[in-house]
Amino acid sequence: MTGSHISHVTVTYTSYGVGLTCVYAVNEDVVRELKRQVNKPTGNDLNAWLNKRGCKLDSSDGPALVRQNENGSTEESYFRDGKLHREDGPAVLTVSNGSMLEMYYRDGVGRLKDEYYAEMNPLLMGLNLWPVTGGSATIDALVREAMADQSTPVRSSTRKYVPLPLCP
Repeated sequence: MTGSHISHVTVTYTSYGVGLTCVYAVNEDVVRELKRQVNKPTGNDLNAWLNKRGCKLDSSDGPALVRQNENGSTEESYFRDGKLHREDGPAVLTVSNGSMLEMYYRDGVGRLKDEYYAEMNPLLMGLNLWPVTGGSATIDALVREAMADQSTPVRSSTRKYVPLPLCP
């Protein structure tokens, strides 16, 4: 894709009883090519046409792929630049028969829920951490440990030690 301005195209259709909504990032060249077509593709044909041109699932303000099955279950998937990714929650959310399944991804890489939230915590950013699997108590312990490391005075004759405030 050579055009520099990116737009988004939403494709909604039903295939084999499954309702699908897909949001694709498209550049100026693809938009112009689509406008020139006399018989514009729709539904699954448009979906295939966008894929053939290298367009990727992408949405910054909601799921880029939504599946609604005949049995009432739904699946929402969040994508950035064609990769499963979400900054503020699960990248894949499946609701079926009253139960919910959440899967966490950043830049297409799956994460455990605790590991994902530890990576998103600003107090832990930049620290070389091992995978976190012990729940919120483990994350709280890591935050306290990181704060303790930051508040340890540096022994120097030229610097005055000022402890960091503790979060409640």
